Amino acid sequence: MDDVFADVAAKTAKYAGKYHNHPRTGLLRSAAYCLKMLLRYRTHHSGQRDEKLHVGVVFRGGIGDHVINAKYVAALKRYLETAVVDVLVRPEDETAIRGLFYRQPAVNKVVSWPRRKRDFRGYDLVLSICRYPLITAVDNKRLSAAGLPQAERYVQQLRQLAEKHFPALQFDVFGDRLAMVWRRRRDDEADIGGLLEMNKTRFRIECEKDAAGVLSKFRLNRPYITLQCGGGVWVEGKKDVRQWPVENYEKLCALLKKKYPQYRIVQLGGARQPAIRGVDDDLRGKTDFEELKILLQTAEMHIQQDGGMVYLRHYLTDKPSCVLFGPSDAAFLGYDNNVNIRNSDCPACFGLEVEWMKQCLRGGAEPLCMRAITPEIVMARIENKLC
Repeated sequence: MDDVFADVAAKTAKYAGKYHNHPRTGLLRSAAYCLKMLLRYRTHHSGQRDEKLHVGVVFRGGIGDHVINAKYVAALKRYLETAVVDVLVRPEDETAIRGLFYRQPAVNKVVSWPRRKRDFRGYDLVLSICRYPLITAVDNKRLSAAGLPQAERYVQQLRQLAEKHFPALQFDVFGDRLAMVWRRRRDDEADIGGLLEMNKTRFRIECEKDAAGVLSKFRLNRPYITLQCGGGVWVEGKKDVRQWPVENYEKLCALLKKKYPQYRIVQLGGARQPAIRGVDDDLRGKTDFEELKILLQTAEMHIQQDGGMVYLRHYLTDKPSCVLFGPSDAAFLGYDNNVNIRNSDCPACFGLEVEWMKQCLRGGAEPLCMRAITPEIVMARIENKLC
C-alpha cells in the first residue's frame, strides 16, 4: 500500500510547516495520524474467485489529471490484456469521468467511490493515480494466479519506483523533474519504465451529444473562438498565480473582434470564474460536461492559461489551443500542435513551496511571468492559426 506512506508523508510535511515553532504539537499530531493509518491498514484479500485479474484505478486530481489518466487506463488495459479494469472516482467527478470514457472499450465500468472508502475486496489490484500510479492494495496470491506475468512485472516496477523515487511520488515538482530526466512529458509521465508505451497509445475522447443540436441550443451559427479565464473547479474564486489578468482577456477580446470579425467570442468555464467584458456569449456555468466537450471540439481556437480544458480539447480535436504559461513549465506540459506562450526569464516555480499558487515567489501583487504576456503577443502568435 505505497499510497499509505505517501499520505503519511504528505500529512507529516503539512504538520512540519504548520507547527514548525511548536514541534511537540506537530509530533503528537503526526503520531496520531500514523496510528490512525496503522489501524486502517490490513493485508488485502480479494473477494474475487474467477480466473481474471480485477483491477481498480482510483482517480485523483483535477480534470486535466483525469484526462491524461484516462489515456493511462487505456494503455494499462492494452498492456494487461484480459484483465478487467474499473475506474473508481469521487462522486462529484463521476459525470465528467464517465464522459471521458464514453465508447472506450478499455474500461469495464466507472464506479462512484467516496474518498474515504477503503473496502477494495472487489479487486485483486488497486492503483491510485494523480501523476504517478501508486499501489493501494494487492492480493499477491490472486496476482500470481492470474497467469499474467506482465501484471507481476508491472507491480514490481511500481514497487521499485516507490522505493527509489519516493520524493517524486510525494511532490509534483520532483515528479515532473524525474519524468523530464526520463525524457517524458506530462502526457506520458505515468508510464513507469515505458512498459505501457503510452507515447504510442492513440487515445481519443468521444462526444455523446449531437454537435448540431448543441450549437443550435447556444445559437452558435458561425465559427467561434473560446476563452477561459481562471483555473479549475478546485481553485475557483481563489488566488491563482497562473491566472492571466482579466483585463488582458478583455483587451485580447477587443483585438480579436477588430481583426477577425467573422468569429464569435465565447467564454467557457465555471460560474465563479471572472467574467470577460466584451465576449459575444458568456456560457460560464451554463453547459453540462457533454456540451462543453462539443464546444471545445468545434471551436476554431481555444485560448486560456494552463488548465484542464487544454488537455480535454487536445483529445477531442486536432485543432490548436493557445495556452498561456507562467509558473508551470511549457516544455513539460505543452502539446506540440498548440501555441504555447511563455514570455519571461523567470524560471517555472510550480510547486516550489506549499502555497506557490497564492503568491508570486518574487513578491508583488501579480506574478511577473503572467503580466509579461501581453494581448499583442498573443495576437501575433495566433495570426497564422486563424483566417
